[in-house]
Amino acid sequence: MKPIITTSHLLNLLYSLLLTSLMIACTGGKAATEKEEEKKENKNLYTVKLSKEEYQTIDIAYLRFQNYALGELIKANGRIDIPPQGIQSVHAPIQGYVLHSEILPGEYVTQGQVLATLQHPDYLTLQEEYLKAKHEIIFLAQELERQKTLQEENISATKNLQKTQMDYNIAQSRKTSLEQRLLLIGINPNQVQPDKFVNTIAVTAKISGFVKSVNINIGKLVNPQEPMFEINSDTHKHVELSVFEKDIYKIQKGQKVIFQLANDPKSKEYEGEVFLVGKHLDPTHKTLNIHVHIKDATAEKELTTGMFVSAYIITSQKEQPYTITEEAIIKEGNYSFIFIETQNNDKEVIFEKIPIQIIEKKDKLVSLKPLKNLSINAKVVGKGNYYLQAYLNNASEEE
Repeated sequence: MKPIITTSHLLNLLYSLLLTSLMIACTGGKAATEKEEEKKENKNLYTVKLSKEEYQTIDIAYLRFQNYALGELIKANGRIDIPPQGIQSVHAPIQGYVLHSEILPGEYVTQGQVLATLQHPDYLTLQEEYLKAKHEIIFLAQELERQKTLQEENISATKNLQKTQMDYNIAQSRKTSLEQRLLLIGINPNQVQPDKFVNTIAVTAKISGFVKSVNINIGKLVNPQEPMFEINSDTHKHVELSVFEKDIYKIQKGQKVIFQLANDPKSKEYEGEVFLVGKHLDPTHKTLNIHVHIKDATAEKELTTGMFVSAYIITSQKEQPYTITEEAIIKEGNYSFIFIETQNNDKEVIFEKIPIQIIEKKDKLVSLKPLKNLSINAKVVGKGNYYLQAYLNNASEEE
């Protein structure tokens, strides 16, 4: 006998199916919501969003990854220097009293700029002697022509012609010498007239650069032997490093050099290249000089002659792509992180906290492996990263 299915049975079955579907849907929705919330919470723990105003109040400096092997670095110290031809000691071409000068140490001067004005009676005497020599030449030239005529007519002895010729040659030499002396002190001989003498001369810069020292004052009598100024050119700067004897054999022309200011460990890094390896060993310190050219012309202008630097000479051809200074690393227990800038627009700046694994460390350099995809050209936060970490900690406590 077939079972009889009544209307009430159908209604109960449909109700049970509907109730079961609702329970499944609620459970699945709750799990998806929890998963989405967890994902959102993790993102908040690793992302810092700053308004443009907040960003501008923070002192943030960025670093870039370098490509080299830490195991093949030679540490060296040195300073920013310029070649001998980039230094000018300014002397007076002739003695004189300082009449005027407004140049101060540290001031930038250009080639040809007047550094000081000198005054002395000798300038007038020199011009007077020059005019005498000019007139003497004219007189002797006429006398020479007269003696030649007399000689041709056998009226005058040959020795008179010879003496006049000798006097003329001596006068010509004296005039040329006086012309050169006038040009040497900056007076144009062609402009010297009996009623137009110059009683002052200008001392000018022969190169452009910064004035290192000023050794004069108004009224001081300066002599050619005494330097009035010293000027250091602002071009052709280089790094002069000292390397210990034990490392000399590893260094070759063309090797890459990374350096930064010695008195500021958080200063930006500069790049250079070994140009010349010295041949003279300092017997006292057992060091050799290494001449390094600065690659970036803009960086060269930022640096000042005499600045002390610390550097690493990269002697290996093997490359480690993710290497950076240790200031970029933040430690949290057994974990390490870095911050990178991911967005920067008119309204906000966004940073992301990236987990990393430290591969190798030497001195202040760290070779690392990012634990998520990261561009080798990423802008890594150096100075200011601990502020970003504090921002995340405060946000976490508020939640």
